[in-house]
Amino acid sequence: MQLEKNKFKILSQTKILLPIIIVSSILVKLYYLPFELPLTSDGFAYFEFAVETSILNQYPEIVLPNDGWSLFLSFFFSILPSSNVIDFMNLQRLISVGLSTLTIIPVYFIAKRFVSNPYTLVAV
Repeated sequence: MQLEKNKFKILSQTKILLPIIIVSSILVKLYYLPFELPLTSDGFAYFEFAVETSILNQYPEIVLPNDGWSLFLSFFFSILPSSNVIDFMNLQRLISVGLSTLTIIPVYFIAKRFVSNPYTLVAV
């Protein structure tokens, strides 16, 4: 009986702490995100590919090692009703923050299989 109470207590703490970890992750990432700076290097190459794909509606001639991220972004770029380049760059940043935050959930379930329940939150 005592073991079931402890499991319930740990499970209820996890249900409270996991959303807190997710929200704090989003807040920290957004706080340090440089919205006023343009993208550089690889980020700009993927950005350029996505913009050309979404605006021209054709596959550009830019050579990238992989184009999955750019094609994923081009869908969101085609929805955004703006012509400002910084808006598209910030959308790319926000999408990457959202996806990196969503990875918390699968990491939690994977860690839950390998370590005991209180340590899964440390893995997350």
